[in-house]
Amino acid sequence: MRLETLPSDAQDITCTGDLQCNSSDAFCIFGDLEKAEFPVLVPTDIRAKTVKRCDPTGCRLRVQVTMDMSVMFISDLSDEIGSDSSLCANLFILREVPSSHLCSFVRVSLPPSSIPRRTGASNSIKVGTIVYNSINARPGNEWYITSYTHPRYNEELNVHHKLPGCTELDPKEKILECEAPSLEVFYNSSNVSVRVVNGTSARNTTLRVFYKARHKRNDRTHFLVSIGVKYGII
Repeated sequence: MRLETLPSDAQDITCTGDLQCNSSDAFCIFGDLEKAEFPVLVPTDIRAKTVKRCDPTGCRLRVQVTMDMSVMFISDLSDEIGSDSSLCANLFILREVPSSHLCSFVRVSLPPSSIPRRTGASNSIKVGTIVYNSINARPGNEWYITSYTHPRYNEELNVHHKLPGCTELDPKEKILECEAPSLEVFYNSSNVSVRVVNGTSARNTTLRVFYKARHKRNDRTHFLVSIGVKYGII
């Protein structure tokens, strides 16, 4: 599997069309569905894919989330917005993995000159997209991502995304977590042997070995040795 590489100067969040946006981390805020009598700016589609971002030391995986933004419930009351008023939305992106539950807050606005008027029977007109690149991830992770506004004028949008594991990624991607060596431990009643696997001759790795001794009063973990090793692939 080959991945798209984000440019080194890629922003954490970008908007297309005439949308303006900025983001920050925030506490998640939830609320009941509300009825909108005037035009509102809401997400109408969400999708996710695995990309990577690189620096001189190597590459790491990221989840890129793309959301379509639309003006909805455009009615004859739309003129009451005012010619100098922008449409604004408080957009939350909820990111869930088994060990965390985080939200990003995106303030989105659409200038008055770009607010469309309803044509025909459609109550939804797409005005741009938001691309969010800030989700750091590890190979094999699963993410459950939800997008909604507060106040909430339409149903929450959800996407489930599973990242490829190291065995599914091309070694040419140079993903740091996939190049890290791992250990296989074999033991019996008299000795323990350790084998380093997935090593690479391109990196120096420090192997730290610990042992745990049990005494009647307490357990103690002792630092035994630290060895710098340049591995070859096994």
